[in-house]
Amino acid sequence: MAVPFIDLRRFEDGFLERWAEKCAHVSANTMFVGGPENAALEKRLVEDTGVGAAVGCANGTDALQLALRAVGVEDGDLVLIPDATFWATFEAVVNVGARPVTVDIDPVDLQMDFELFCKAAEEHKPKAAILVHLYGWGSARLAEYRAYCKDKGIILIEDGAQCYGVKYKGESIYKGATISTISFYPAKVLGSCGDAGAVLCESEELANTVRLLGNHGRTSHYGHGYVGWLDFADHQTTHNEVPEPATLAL
Repeated sequence: MAVPFIDLRRFEDGFLERWAEKCAHVSANTMFVGGPENAALEKRLVEDTGVGAAVGCANGTDALQLALRAVGVEDGDLVLIPDATFWATFEAVVNVGARPVTVDIDPVDLQMDFELFCKAAEEHKPKAAILVHLYGWGSARLAEYRAYCKDKGIILIEDGAQCYGVKYKGESIYKGATISTISFYPAKVLGSCGDAGAVLCESEELANTVRLLGNHGRTSHYGHGYVGWLDFADHQTTHNEVPEPATLAL
């Protein structure tokens, strides 16, 4: 007998009725983008995870790209990432014009090998690194990653697309991260109807930068303090070309 990995047709009692009610409310009040429903979600995310601020966005990949740009990653910068992750981790780095440097996985910790990570940091001098809590698996050395990156001036972004609800030392794994991301893709732990994501930040200041970047860099209705999204015409890389990553292997 085939057992589906995910069955999106299963609903708890009363869900479809509540869903229809919510859709009617949103439609009747034309709250299609942003608005009080989005603000309420961001507030709940902050309360549930213990982070400083949350910003909703289109999807988990956009969340990664917004996080990278918000912390200043740009053309030519190097970003350390694990060599075992979903493609979006690699893709987001390339999409902001930076270059991924892949680091091998520790087969016990199931995260980047910490010693290799430190070696890669010394060798490549990256602007940032992305630690991926793949399948909800948090590194036993998470505190060391955070401390090391802080000491070396490497901005650590935590890709938490698949780890909503995971605890680290009794608290949400997102708490204590400088900046982290969530995916609300329907098959994720906290799935939505359609695609969506969020960026979680330790400070309101960083969240404000994310929010501006996610809204065309808008500082006022007709004022734009940032270029809100990258145009691939500005880069040598095109949609059909993927740069060869540097790799540090065992």
